[in-house]
Amino acid sequence: MSNENVSQLSLLKNRRDRILYTYKTHEKAADKIDCIERWRKRASIVLTAVSATTFLVSLAGTIVAEQATNLIISFIALLTTGVSLASDAFDLPNESKNHAAAARELRLIFQEYEALVVDLETGAVTFNEAIEKRDQLAKQERQTLASIPVRTTRKNYEKASEALNTDEKVFNDSNPE
Repeated sequence: MSNENVSQLSLLKNRRDRILYTYKTHEKAADKIDCIERWRKRASIVLTAVSATTFLVSLAGTIVAEQATNLIISFIALLTTGVSLASDAFDLPNESKNHAAAARELRLIFQEYEALVVDLETGAVTFNEAIEKRDQLAKQERQTLASIPVRTTRKNYEKASEALNTDEKVFNDSNPE
């Protein structure tokens, strides 16, 4: 393989690995948002049940002063309202869906890069064909990344990095195990 072909192969592997990291980051972002939404729903159910229970008010009124009881119940009602408003202010299910869709699209691009690397290594495609396909994938990658309506966080990248170094490792020549 010529130096130019080795450079092309190296570039393809770097792009493949970058896409892998990016799609894994969006998967982790979707997982995190799903977890937050599950906890928000649980909190809403519990707080609504607690704030709607007049028995607790009666019971608390017999144990502590009426002012303290009113304060506690008011605070629970405030928390309930806050949790309910959070579902209106943050569209977590839709945001999670957007991350998951981005991850699926980026995974397809990753798989295309992966196949292109193998094709180039085995001689199934020529150097010029690989360049043409690489340019198509780069355009698709730019379009996909530009269309993603949600952002990822440093924590998402850390989770993706951790996953790719442990149980969700992708085996290739840069990670031979």
